[in-house]
Amino acid sequence: MSDQQPQPSTRQPTAYPAAKSTAATWMADRPWRGAGLSLLLPAGALRVLGLLLLVLALVSLLAMALGPLWINPLDLQAPSALQQLVLFELRWPRLLLGLVVGASLAVAGFVLQSLTRVSIAAPSVLGLADGAGLSVVLVLFAGEALWGGHLLSPQGMALAALAGAVAVLMLLRGLSRRDGDLEKMVFAGLVVAAICKALVSLLLLLSQSDMAMQAQIWLVGSLAQANPALNRWLLAACVLLLSLTLLNYRALALYRLSDEVMGSLGQPVGISQRWLYLLAAGLTAIAVAGAGQVSFVGLVVPHLIRRICPRGVPAQLIGNACGGALLVVAADVLARNLFSPYELPVGIFTALIGVPCFLWLYGRGGRS
Repeated sequence: MSDQQPQPSTRQPTAYPAAKSTAATWMADRPWRGAGLSLLLPAGALRVLGLLLLVLALVSLLAMALGPLWINPLDLQAPSALQQLVLFELRWPRLLLGLVVGASLAVAGFVLQSLTRVSIAAPSVLGLADGAGLSVVLVLFAGEALWGGHLLSPQGMALAALAGAVAVLMLLRGLSRRDGDLEKMVFAGLVVAAICKALVSLLLLLSQSDMAMQAQIWLVGSLAQANPALNRWLLAACVLLLSLTLLNYRALALYRLSDEVMGSLGQPVGISQRWLYLLAAGLTAIAVAGAGQVSFVGLVVPHLIRRICPRGVPAQLIGNACGGALLVVAADVLARNLFSPYELPVGIFTALIGVPCFLWLYGRGGRS
């Protein structure tokens, strides 16, 4: 036998790539990096967003052209005096309000569905829209007598809607803290929404003023009250809240998994959760202050966007803003022109469009 000692092997162990965690799959493939913000926009999502923006531009152009006075899109570069009056005093404010309302409701619905992980969560389902509507109706009836009409300004209406939405949100959060069951919070929101609707109906029945008819049309969802002063405040608030929501996309991505995953990654669960709920309440208040209770936008659009753009929370946020705006503007075009010269509330057409879409999505989800 040889006395030589065996030489240690110099072969290096094979290095296997580390498996990505479930949370990391939500944050992968970052094409560019900004100052403190990494936006996840996969190539497929960019194509979807580009298509949504193109369709939204075409529908917006149609909204500016269609009406009792047909305006050729080729004449928009040099419109006559009458066309300028119709375009910039009537149709453009209405179009801008529809864009703001649709984007706010869809993004609010996406945030609520991500936080609660309940597929039917939406501003109208949780009672946020109804609480905001009840608060605005109270201001419409009592604002003239109490504060000399100052609350009837666009700022006053928006603040009243925000107060109502936040009050409902605090009530629901307080009820859900006992056992942390988010599904119970959604069911409690349905009860709160029914109570708010009953109180609004009672106020409309007891009122003897002409404001009751205006409030009733507004509550169904209407863009008829669009004006530059209202649009200016609502647009500024919408851009601010949408930007803040986009900055918190990481927290939204983790909340769609579980609170435990978020806590294990060192994220403050309670603080970010409250902040996102407040952002959803603020977006709901913007929509209610501008157009009343426009239904099914915050419920249906997040599901549609999730199907055509399944990856990337920032892409889904932008897609929801575009999809919600597209739905409301298209519904308003139908509301203004389908039964001309009569004009129907836009909320009726969002429900007529949203209900079949939701039933179709529900059926596909059940089969899958």
